[in-house]
Amino acid sequence: MNRFRKSDKREVPSLNTASLPDLIFTLLFFFMISTNLKDSTAKVRFDLPKADATENVASMPFDITVSVGKPIVRQPATTETGPTLQVNDRILTMSELPEYLQYCKSLKNEEPIITLKADKYTPMGMIDDIKKTLCEAGFYKIRYVVETIDEE
Repeated sequence: MNRFRKSDKREVPSLNTASLPDLIFTLLFFFMISTNLKDSTAKVRFDLPKADATENVASMPFDITVSVGKPIVRQPATTETGPTLQVNDRILTMSELPEYLQYCKSLKNEEPIITLKADKYTPMGMIDDIKKTLCEAGFYKIRYVVETIDEE
């Protein structure tokens, strides 16, 4: 009967954690490579205007992208004709723009930089209206996105 009796205390074998950092870094690299860093889905189609004098600007931690162009899919909420205004992931009208930007600003409690992407066929009057609306709402830092002309 001694064969079935428990012997003295058994020790739990120690866990070898020597390969744990390798495993964690492997997972980290996998997720860094496979992650999609796209901020928003484009709902407007735009062909950027070309410019020969440009300046590269580093991406800021808090910027709001305003895109102006033809809608990819007809938006039933907007009754306006002509170019459509997309702010980050939302389709807005010109009258809704200041209120939405103030809302975004209140979430982060810091001054955002507005990045304006406009179709090259967008009337300059509409871009001027957007600039005036932004300035009246207190947003003075505006960047314009253009396509550079390669000089060879």
